[in-house]
Amino acid sequence: MFFGAAPIVTVDPFRMGVRGVLELVSHLRNGYVAYSFREFREGLYRLIVDDDLRSELGRKAAETAKRYDWNSIIPLAENIYRRISSGVV
Repeated sequence: MFFGAAPIVTVDPFRMGVRGVLELVSHLRNGYVAYSFREFREGLYRLIVDDDLRSELGRKAAETAKRYDWNSIIPLAENIYRRISSGVV
């Protein structure tokens, strides 16, 4: 996801017990969310044959991943710690 090489393809995150994935992956925005193994197979096929869709979702996936880069997260965490230590929560 970080390099934008290809979008994430995931199967029914709730059934698989990986609920947090939907915080990162939005269907046909930055990845492909399937709710059955048939949809998963169809999604993989669609991304293999549609270069434009794969490139667009991959680019958007990389944009999403940048929000989780340490250079973005550290200032947010430091700000929270400052607020907690100063009693402004």
